[in-house]
Amino acid sequence: MTTGMFSSGAIGIMLAAPFAMGQVIADSAEDWNTAINDGIGVGGASVVAGSPEDAAQQEHADSTGSGTWSYRFGNSGDGQAFSGGFPTITDWVNGAWRFGSGTIGATFQSPGGSSINADPMIYRRWTSNGANTGQTLTAEVTVESTSAASDGITLVFNVLGAGNASITRLITPAEVNQPLTFTLDFEDFAGQAVLAGIRPEGTGPNNGSNFFNDAARVQLRILPSPGAAALLAGGLLVTGRRRQS
Repeated sequence: MTTGMFSSGAIGIMLAAPFAMGQVIADSAEDWNTAINDGIGVGGASVVAGSPEDAAQQEHADSTGSGTWSYRFGNSGDGQAFSGGFPTITDWVNGAWRFGSGTIGATFQSPGGSSINADPMIYRRWTSNGANTGQTLTAEVTVESTSAASDGITLVFNVLGAGNASITRLITPAEVNQPLTFTLDFEDFAGQAVLAGIRPEGTGPNNGSNFFNDAARVQLRILPSPGAAALLAGGLLVTGRRRQS
């Protein structure tokens, strides 16, 4: 911080910032596409870059080195909600992560079957390494239901760490092919995490046959907060005049 008296007339001071103006910290689609061309397959295996075996490997880095991406599912285990935990998906098939009938691709996300004793959420998760510790960041997800035959899907959008925030949103059949965007602000620290999940619950009965037409486009981005971006756009202009004696 600059202290002391200013010379006569207004001046502008551009203060240092942890990210460049307009920079995207993490982008689920762009980072995925980078990962499938880096020559690293499932489990860190060395493969031909850009080949079908070149996976968006679990825990691959985002484009700014601020965190990592993983691809997981919710598992009910004994019938209690998510009592089976949230394991990472291990099957890479035809350029996508698959668990049962659930799928995660670069921008495609589809849940598996639903029943009263299952919690088949399929989700992507960004986990911070603390590169922007103490900064307020914004998580932005855009989701679009893509099947007119679906009875609807449910978006689960969560910040998982301290000061956690959450949006659970039913996307109805009337909203098919309408991109919907939601945002959550959060403070960054190492281990902070954001997830975007799709569950098959719609407007119809919660049973084992209402998921066949459930599919969505999903893109999750981590951005500088709007407040930080506004300050950067304005150059953090500081004005003042010499005090008159």
